[in-house]
Amino acid sequence: RTGPTITYDNGVVNSIMYDAGIGEFRNQFDFKKFPFDTQELTIKINVGHWSTTNPDATWPTEVAQVNLITPEINSFISLEKYQENYYLKEWEVIETDIYSKFETIENFSLYANKFINEPEDTLNIVIKLERNTQYYFFKIIIPVFVILLVAWSVLWIPIISSQLETRLTTSIVALLALIAYNFVFHDDIPKLEYLTNLDKYILLSYAFCAIPTFMTIFFSRFVIKDKQKLASKLNKLVRYWGGAIYITLVVLIFTLKY
Repeated sequence: RTGPTITYDNGVVNSIMYDAGIGEFRNQFDFKKFPFDTQELTIKINVGHWSTTNPDATWPTEVAQVNLITPEINSFISLEKYQENYYLKEWEVIETDIYSKFETIENFSLYANKFINEPEDTLNIVIKLERNTQYYFFKIIIPVFVILLVAWSVLWIPIISSQLETRLTTSIVALLALIAYNFVFHDDIPKLEYLTNLDKYILLSYAFCAIPTFMTIFFSRFVIKDKQKLASKLNKLVRYWGGAIYITLVVLIFTLKY
């Protein structure tokens, strides 16, 4: 902080105070669409004094007071520069704005000796952010899908007694690989009380990764009873319809609006 600077321009006296430092701000974010989410960061600055016509809330009495925050053109220019050169590399700044808004705030008046609800001018600096999704797409979504493809590929192995062990081993190894890989990116997923879109995608992939294992165990009963043709027909239905259902559900998870 530097001391106030007094300027006199065109008959107007201005008192300017400069403050510099690092601040921490908290906002309520909605991560349901994570990692394809857009967030709005709002920095609110209060004038610190309310506007009122209440004669008991001001001094001297019976004198109305109005306190306003008016952003100068330099504030808008600074935000535009920030949008072009920012340090949040995990995010992309897609929009910025500054606007004033009157909010009714409960304040304690020393003159009236009670709490009074009066409007107070606030300056809102809004930064709209869009998450960069390349990391999550290439490091989580695609690897999980590849592991699922390995598990699903066992449905192309013939259902004969000599191949049952191969089908079962491949599907179980793929399922274990998916579980192990989950620990690799575990710290990159927010810990929330609700499921994000990425959580739903991973849970869906778990379920479909386990299907080939259950189907192989189920079809083994058909092989024992010499019903391989029926098992092959069912296997073909699961192979194509299961894949189509999975793709449809994934598209719905990432495209549905809440």
